[in-house]
Order: sequence, then C-alpha cells, then structure tokens
Amino acid sequence: MKKSSAITYAMGLVLLVGCSSGGGGGNQNMNGPVDMTVVDDPDGGGDPTKDMTGMPPEDMAGMTTGDMTVTVGLPCTPGTYRCGAGLAVEICNATGTAWLYSATCTVGCTAGLCTGACTPSAKRCNGKNVETCNGTGSAWTVSETCGTFCDEARCALPSLDVGANKTLDGDQLIDGDIIIRSGATLSSPTGNLTLRTRGSITVEMGASIVVNPTGNSPDGAGSGYYSSGSYYAAGGGGYGSYGTSGQYGYGSGGSTWGSTTDVLVAPGSPGGTGGGYSMVGGRGGKGGGVLRLIAAKTITIDGQVTANGEAGGSSGSYGGGGGGSGGGILIAAQKKVTVTGSISAAGGAGGAGGSYAGGAGGQGRIKILNSGDKTVTGTINGAKTEGLIPPLSISSSSHPDQTLYYNDDSPGLSLAWDQAFMGRQGYYWGVNTAQSRPPTPANGGKVAATEMTTAAVSELTEGTNYFHIVPIDAMSNIGTIENIFKVNINTVPPTVSSTSHPSQGTWYPGVDVFFAWTFPQDDKNFKGIYYVLDRYGETQPAASMATMVPSTQKQLLRAGLANGIWVMHVVPIDQRGYLTKTAQHFRVHVGSDPGKGALLGQVVDGMGKPVVGARLTVNRGLYKTTTNSSGAYNFLTTIPVGMWEVRAVSSDGSLTETKMDSVTKDGTTTVNFTLK
Repeated sequence: MKKSSAITYAMGLVLLVGCSSGGGGGNQNMNGPVDMTVVDDPDGGGDPTKDMTGMPPEDMAGMTTGDMTVTVGLPCTPGTYRCGAGLAVEICNATGTAWLYSATCTVGCTAGLCTGACTPSAKRCNGKNVETCNGTGSAWTVSETCGTFCDEARCALPSLDVGANKTLDGDQLIDGDIIIRSGATLSSPTGNLTLRTRGSITVEMGASIVVNPTGNSPDGAGSGYYSSGSYYAAGGGGYGSYGTSGQYGYGSGGSTWGSTTDVLVAPGSPGGTGGGYSMVGGRGGKGGGVLRLIAAKTITIDGQVTANGEAGGSSGSYGGGGGGSGGGILIAAQKKVTVTGSISAAGGAGGAGGSYAGGAGGQGRIKILNSGDKTVTGTINGAKTEGLIPPLSISSSSHPDQTLYYNDDSPGLSLAWDQAFMGRQGYYWGVNTAQSRPPTPANGGKVAATEMTTAAVSELTEGTNYFHIVPIDAMSNIGTIENIFKVNINTVPPTVSSTSHPSQGTWYPGVDVFFAWTFPQDDKNFKGIYYVLDRYGETQPAASMATMVPSTQKQLLRAGLANGIWVMHVVPIDQRGYLTKTAQHFRVHVGSDPGKGALLGQVVDGMGKPVVGARLTVNRGLYKTTTNSSGAYNFLTTIPVGMWEVRAVSSDGSLTETKMDSVTKDGTTTVNFTLK
C-alpha cells in the first residue's frame, strides 16, 4: 500500500491544543619525525596556524546526548511550556500527562522561550500572544493577543457558526463549537479543509460541507490509450477502490492505494485523458479533495459531507476521459460520533466519447474514529474504516523533524503524544521499517501506560523507520487504527577523498594535503563534521577531542605534515548533535617511500599455550591480522619502516597487551605477546 504526502500533515494534527514556540580538546601538531614515531595522544585538529577550517574546536554546547526521556515535571499544567533537552521547547499536553516537543532554539532557552537571535519575521506563541521576530533578528515583539488560545503562531477562532453559504480553506483552529446550520453549505474551493476544535462539530439536517475535486495524486491515476487511427477511452482514477477501465478495457483504471489501518486521508487521483491524436480526447476528472473534522468532544452529521471525484470530460469525436476517484474524509472525535445523514467520497463518472466512454473513478477513503461510542445509521459512500481513535498528535524531542535524517549514535527515540480519549488504559506501540503495521501483542507491540515512551536506539535501522501507536480502551480492546511518526536514520559517515593524495596506498612527496568530503544525505540534515587527523587506523572522533567544520565547508587543507602515514577520521554531526557510530577513515602517505619490513611473532597465554584467533593491530587498526592455530601472526613485508605500536587482543576482547617496536627496511622484527 502506498501512502501520500498527507502523512506529514496527519501526524501533526492536534485535538486539544496547547501553545507552541516557535568539541574539542586542545589542538596538537602531530608533525613527528620522519621515522613515524607514534605519539600517544591523537591529533585534535592540528596546529591552528596550519588548520584551514577557519574555525576553532567546538564543544557543541546545548547538544545534549544523554537520555532524552524526561519524566520530571509530570503531571504538568496543560498549555504551559518549558525548556527540554538540547535547547528544545516543550508544551504540556491537554491532559497534563506528557511534554510535547515544539521547537529547537538556536541560541538558548529560558522559561520555555527561545532566547538570543531569531529569524526576522518568524512567528511564535508566547502564552496568549503571537510574537514576531523583529527585522534585525534581535528580539520578539507582540503582534497579536488571542482571546482564545495560541497555537502554531496563530490565534484560534472562538467558534464557527455557519448560517449561510460560506467558503473556507486550509487548517482552521477553533476554540468552541462548530455548527453548520440547516440550509447552509460550507465549501472548500481548493479541496483542502481541516476543522479542528476543542468543542463539538455539528452538521445539521439540510446542511452540507463540500470540498471541491482538486485531487491530482499520481499514485492511483487512471491512464489513457492511443493507437494510430483508433480513439480509445481512458480509465478512472483509483484510491479506496480501483478505477474502472475505459470502454472495452483499453484505458486502464487506477490502482488502490493508502491504508485501511491508519488515520491518514488524502486527495484522490485523477482519471486519464481519452485517446485521440496527441491524446486530445475527453480530459480526466480530478480526484476528490480532502476533509478532516477533528473534535475534542463529539461530531454529529445529520446533513451531508462530500469529497466526491470529478466526472471525466466528454468528447464528440474521440475517447471519453476517466472520472477522478473520490477523495479522503477523516471524522475523528475523542467522544461520540453520530452519523444519520450521508458521507460521500464517490468517484466521478466516466466521460462520454465519440468512440468509447471513459471509466468511472474509484471510491475515496472515509475514516470514522472515536472512543468506541458511535452511532452510524446514515449512508456511507466510500471505502470505510472505523475504529478507536489513536493519538493524533505525536512529537519527538530526540528526533523532532520527520523530514530530516538523524545519525545513529543517539540516546534513543523519545516520543510523547496527546491522550487519545478519556478512559483509555494505555497504548500499544512499536518501531520498525513497515509503513503500515498496527502494533499488537502478537507482533511484538509494547505497552505504554502514559502518553510518552522511549525506544532503544537499537530498534532504529538505516533509512526510514516508523513509530506506530494504537490505544487500549477501558474494556481492554486494542485499537486497529494506528497513527505513525516517521524517523529517518543515517548510519553512514561522509565520503572522504583527497585531490593532492588521491590513492590511499601511494606515497606522494607533497607535505600539504587537501581533504574533501561529501555527506551521505542532503546537506540540510547536517551541522557539519568532526574530524581528527592522526597516525592511527581507526580513531573515532568525538566532540571532546575533535575539530568541527561546518556543513558550508566541505574541504580542508592541512599544510606542512611530517613524512609518514596519516589518517583523516571524519564523522557527521546532524541537526541534533548526534554522530554516526562509525567514522570514515582516509589514509595518506606523505613523503618518499621509506621501504618496508616484516613484523611477526606469536601470542601465548599465561601457561605458554598458543592463543588462536587473537587480533593483532599496528597503530590501532592501521594494519591488522589474526593468529593462526599455532598462535602465530605475520605481517609479511607490509609494514613501512619506523617505530610502531603493536597490540594483541584475545578473540573475546578480555586480554590485551601493547608493545612498541621498530621495523627496518627489508628486515624482520619479532614481537611476541603473553596474554595473562
């Protein structure tokens, strides 16, 4: 099943709305003697006079990497906000049971508000005030005071009472009740309308809400068909059900897409254009629009609610166009839903043709969610989904932005959400790579008794992961309709190269080394890199011992390096300050080739018995091998001339011994180990 771009929108829906707000150690020059004597402390970035980053080492202040599950301060007062980990602004949810992530401050956070610089013209909520950042980016000023409450940098309307025909589009936030009176029609010209309220929604008998057919999703689009000299009809768009093929089956109907097990709804898919010369038959109808009715109390529909698809265009000479599929309708109430009228997301009819008629559009999706208290006796025309309402507002303080990638060395995935409905026992949740998988006891779902949880970082894998959640009601019924939160994980360090020393096994006379790197994902995902340049093979840079380079710079000159083997170690820094668990290591050989020698020996235990499978490393991974069945190892003529650190580690890692010794040109150096 495919999901539409509505995924991001739906995961940000709020039922009861609060208020939203808008390393390094000392650098050491590692230019050692030509014999490559090992220096124990790795280079934190090199001599500042030769480090071409233009930036001093950074401690990345404010980038907390500890456990981000914060239970202190609960219960909290709904609508209040505070400063969380990593300069995050958090809001107390509507029931005082969890803190929801709202924003990340750039400079600092005090009493739940960002301090320091802001982006000119940016807006935020501060209590009941809407504040706007001034033109210089230095201060917030009050631009509007709300008589209701502030959310998403805007004031909620006190109520919505539609007694005459009215047009309305977009996401409408209401404090009180919404009533569409008998004889009145509330229409959405753009085909995209969301009504959210802390109160109830009523569509009286004889009243209607109509969203225009503007859907153009490619997922289930119908197709046309043209053959020279023949003028065939097009298929209808698909969504909740398949679109119908054009007359005699030449133009294919669109496929189904979306899911019956989640809260997401989307605009429908268009029908295909009828055949003819250059496909000039009847045009395809647009898919139905999208309507979301979300109430903290009840929803009553005694009138009509429609998001129908558009009919396909007709053609006097050529094939008819396919009808658009029905759109998407979400009816979600924390209390009772009553439907005695009609809800329709029907597909549009196929267009007539001079040769063949177009196919009709398929049904859209209608999702009716509540606390378990519902009465549906009216007419439902669409692919219907009914079930317990899951939390509609999910946030993460550890991985807040669902469009960004975060590195895998994070403390875990911390999540919080609004209460699904009063009387819930708790929730089942899970994290995996499946886009649709409502958690259950049978598929590994875990229980959360409150509106927050933390998933171990080991549960996250490379690529896109999904947090799934369903409610458990007072009778221990487990919801079958889930909400999801997307988490993108990166495990790959930047790719490093060198234009001055391109081959990692070749000696180059130049002592000025140019490094360059590219990020594994789009640059917007990263603040920059940490790097260390030293003599070791597998150093893992960290904030406490590395130099930061911002993402705007992707190259570096290290001038005047001493002869020998150097390794550039790089890890990326994401927008939350997390690094990858693995680093990229790029080796450069500076100066003329000094020649090579052999390094060999045996590893035994305290009783003098051979240690099989012991790991041998030269300069911490610069070269490595293991012992054979006799406990022997041999680096045959592979080690350059110089002084080296040689380390032996038992196969289980419990025993270690380190020695220093030199390798001579064409000579053999024997280093034996006794692991006690």
